[in-house]
Amino acid sequence: MNYTETIFSNRKKAKRMVHVTVKELTLNGSEFIGKEVLIKGWVRTTRDVKACVFVEVNDGSIIKNVQVVANND
Repeated sequence: MNYTETIFSNRKKAKRMVHVTVKELTLNGSEFIGKEVLIKGWVRTTRDVKACVFVEVNDGSIIKNVQVVANND
């Protein structure tokens, strides 16, 4: 993992979010299950359905994309 960022909300220290690459997620995916991660990259595609939005993100570290599922709010 590259580094960690501390997110501040209303001047209170919040959880640490780990910055990972798409390659790290692809090779070691089970290590990140249930954890919040920060991915920085480009949105390749989006697909909007009733309950959520599927977003494919790529950061150039590997040819594969990672699929993010987000609330439709």
